[in-house]
Amino acid sequence: MNKSENKRYAIIGFGNIGRALAKAFARNGIKVSVATTKDPGSFAPDAAAIGPEIIPVTLAEAVMADVIFLAVHFESHPDVAKVLPNWQGKTIVDVTNAYGLPPEKLGGQPSSRFVAQAFTGAKLVKGFNHLLCRRTQSGSCSTWWQESGFPCR
Repeated sequence: MNKSENKRYAIIGFGNIGRALAKAFARNGIKVSVATTKDPGSFAPDAAAIGPEIIPVTLAEAVMADVIFLAVHFESHPDVAKVLPNWQGKTIVDVTNAYGLPPEKLGGQPSSRFVAQAFTGAKLVKGFNHLLCRRTQSGSCSTWWQESGFPCR
């Protein structure tokens, strides 16, 4: 068994990018939890339409994953970060985009560093925020998926 197959994955945010990522997981037969700030029942039909690999959970359950894709509006990341006092041992894939935010709002830092400060103890990776969600939703992403380090089936 591949080490990455033992990892638990979650996507926080189920908008265009969150759904596109969920579809990529489903196409590759990888289970992933999805969460928003809403009750999981409110988006369960949309998750089920993508595939059985997509599991709607609460935000508190999603943050228990090993690898978390943060696919929320940039302004919402502090709310997610407050769910745990320490993110030690977790990898956060920051999918947020601070486009249009004045640099002074970020304290002159790159947005990824700004987000990383909110997730104390986590390893933060910036990714996927430069892709059009149409590309991730299409079936033509096998190269993209492999380059991302995920097992492809």
